[in-house]
Amino acid sequence: MPNPFPLAVNQSVLRMDVVGSSSGGAHRQGHLDRAFREVLDIALERVRFDRRYEQYLWFERIDGDSATLSFGASVPKAFVLGDFVLRELAVALGHVNRSVSDAYRLRVRVAVDDGEAVVNHPQINGEPVVTTSRIIEAAPFRAAVANALDQDFGVIVSDQFHHEVVRSGDRGLDRIDFRRVDVEVKDFRGPAWVHVPGGCHCAPPLHH
Repeated sequence: MPNPFPLAVNQSVLRMDVVGSSSGGAHRQGHLDRAFREVLDIALERVRFDRRYEQYLWFERIDGDSATLSFGASVPKAFVLGDFVLRELAVALGHVNRSVSDAYRLRVRVAVDDGEAVVNHPQINGEPVVTTSRIIEAAPFRAAVANALDQDFGVIVSDQFHHEVVRSGDRGLDRIDFRRVDVEVKDFRGPAWVHVPGGCHCAPPLHH
C-alpha cells in the first residue's frame, strides 16, 4: 500500500529512452522492448554482486521503451555513473546486440541527475526526476547519439552532477570526455554534459 506521507530523500536518478523505438513496425518495436528489459536485468544483476550495494536500488519503473531508476544516497554517485552506466549497461547492450542486425540493434539514451526525490511506488517525484526527463530530450544530445550509429548508447548528466561527481575524478570519471551542451526543453534552460563513446561532435570540448 502506498505511503500516504512519503518523505524526500537524496537519490541518484536515471532516465533511459530507447532510440528510434517507434519506427520499423510492431515486430521491431516488440523486439526492442524485450531487449531493453533484458539489458536492464543483466546490468542490475551484475552490480548486485557487489555486496556493499545489495539494497541499492530504491526504484525501478519500465514503461515499454523508457525506464526510470533511482539509487539511494548510500550508493556513491560515481558508482552509479562509472560502474552501472559506463560499464555494466554498456556490456549488457553489447551482449544483447551481438547477434542481431543493425535494424534491430538496441540503442539507448541515458540521463543522470541527483537530488531530493520522493518514492511512493509506483511513482517517483522530485527535481532530479524532472531534470532527467528534460535533459534527455536536449536536441544536441539527441543529435549526438543519432549521429554515432556505431555506438549503443550515449549519456547526458546535469550540470550539478558533472560538477559534483565527474569532476571529482572518482572511478576515473574525470578522464571521460564530457562535452557541455545548452538545453532548452519546455521550462528547462541550462547546461548539461554529454558523453558518447567514440567521441561526441555535439559541441567544442571544454575544460572540466
